[in-house]
Amino acid sequence: MESKYKKIILPFLFFLLHANPTLKTGDIILRKEKNLLSDMFSQIDPCGYSHAGIIVIKDKIPYVLNIEYETTGKNLKLIKMKNFLSSTSKYIILSPNFKLDNKKLQNIINSIQKENIKFDIELSLNNKKLYCTELVDYIYYKLIHKHIYAYLYDFRNKKIITVKSLLKSKYFFKIK
Repeated sequence: MESKYKKIILPFLFFLLHANPTLKTGDIILRKEKNLLSDMFSQIDPCGYSHAGIIVIKDKIPYVLNIEYETTGKNLKLIKMKNFLSSTSKYIILSPNFKLDNKKLQNIINSIQKENIKFDIELSLNNKKLYCTELVDYIYYKLIHKHIYAYLYDFRNKKIITVKSLLKSKYFFKIK
């Protein structure tokens, strides 16, 4: 009898614990939007997602720090997660499998927000501009002194960090 209940209760408890994960500052969010540009980017190194950002919790409200090309204004944005996901067809959240130094992470994020970082339309790893996955790696490199991507993808004779290379990172696990 006891093993019968374990077979029912343990999976149910696992589901409850993982059905509504607690978001934390430092979690990575990957999304796919419902538009042609997102369709194009999601096919560069196919994984079904096209954009990346880092979750920042402020006053118990989740925001996403991300960078997107804008002709006017700032490219680096901290926006409410619900707005980040407003035109999303799907998303996934990755959480670090190591303990974060939250104070150091917040200091890095605050410092980056003060900089006038431009979007890297050249997708170059050798300039002061950043694209979305490069921003995520840049923040974590400053935090743990390691690149978090699984590999660099060869795109038009350039090595780039793709969304898939973050998804395959050994430093993160999927929570949603």
